[in-house]
Amino acid sequence: RIIDIPEDQKIDPATGEPLKLIGYEESERLARRHGFFVVVIKRAKYANPERPLSGVITALTPPCAIEKSLFDDSFLAWLLISKTADHLPIDRISKILKRDGLDFSRSTLNGAFHRGAKVLEPLYQAAIAELIAGNYVHSDDTPVRMQEPGSGKTREARFWGAVAGSGPPLTVYEFTCSRQGKWPALFFAKFKGFFHADDYAGYDRLFSQKDESGNPIVIHVGCWAHARRKFDECLIPVPRSEAQAMLALIRKLYDTDRQIKNQSMEERRRVRQEESKPVVEAIFAFALDILKRKPPKSPLAMASAYMLRLRDQLSLFLEHPELGLDNNPVENANRPVAVGRKNWLFVGNEECGQNLAIVMSLVTTCTKLGINPQEYLADILPRIQDHPANKVRDLLPDRWLAARQTVAPPKP
Repeated sequence: RIIDIPEDQKIDPATGEPLKLIGYEESERLARRHGFFVVVIKRAKYANPERPLSGVITALTPPCAIEKSLFDDSFLAWLLISKTADHLPIDRISKILKRDGLDFSRSTLNGAFHRGAKVLEPLYQAAIAELIAGNYVHSDDTPVRMQEPGSGKTREARFWGAVAGSGPPLTVYEFTCSRQGKWPALFFAKFKGFFHADDYAGYDRLFSQKDESGNPIVIHVGCWAHARRKFDECLIPVPRSEAQAMLALIRKLYDTDRQIKNQSMEERRRVRQEESKPVVEAIFAFALDILKRKPPKSPLAMASAYMLRLRDQLSLFLEHPELGLDNNPVENANRPVAVGRKNWLFVGNEECGQNLAIVMSLVTTCTKLGINPQEYLADILPRIQDHPANKVRDLLPDRWLAARQTVAPPKP
């Protein structure tokens, strides 16, 4: 926008000569225009007018995630992200579109979302395979409401989050109708390695598995954040000196680990053995002392008992430098579910919940990698169905990003 001065002010008052334009004073403001537009696809048709019976040759339809759909892949990506990353219910998305002159029913948009999720399912399965193939994983669950068909009521269902403990921050969600222990046992049936989780009894089926030598196949890693939380709760309503002293000791573990975060595995193990191990021993000795002195049902005694029950699991990080102190990576990954359920309130049924889990898995992984999920989904949606099935992992967010960052060597 060029803002000019009035014509009668373009005269030098002293000489009466016209003033000359010598430049502009510039300033910038962020603005927004209508973001949606229609793509008209014209496929060329060729024929021989001299031989009308020889037929017509038409250019092939460009690849699209959903054939014969009203929506371009860029719009479908926006819809998927609006629901999962921006936590907007379909009803709210419909109203946003209507303000821009696009009147689509909720059922049309809902159908497009679920069809888009189905297109992404091969990538979701590849992400699960990648996660299970690793030897370290974080897992936790969070509740969500699900409609009871025909009853007009909802009941509690579950989202299970799983985050890779090493390598790219791969995040996968699974939706189930209950919190029964059979679900993690099925999902992680082929997993072998370290399993960071709380003390939920539903994981016991995993931890009870043994190999031919009698060693555990899935090794339970304890969470210091959960142990700390038990003592933190002892400060309410009245602060207790024992709880404050215990929290100070646990804080030392975190301070030490923060200092060696980017060190080699050898250095991490050395520092943990020299500095963290004496603190861990002091923590358990203090917990045992509290348990002897306090009534069994008191908050301090119960917090100490919880910690002592998981002594072996909480001590594993001392010998295995690749392990973290807590299960916070997956608790952070479950936050989008918590924010989402405050907005869309419930899921329609089990299939809807699983479709939501599929899209959330890819979008959350993109977010952790610093990828714009809109750019990622708009790029891969038209390519998935024609992509070789044995190479579908190449489209996972971390590999997609690596391919984009690869710079071709200069020509000689």
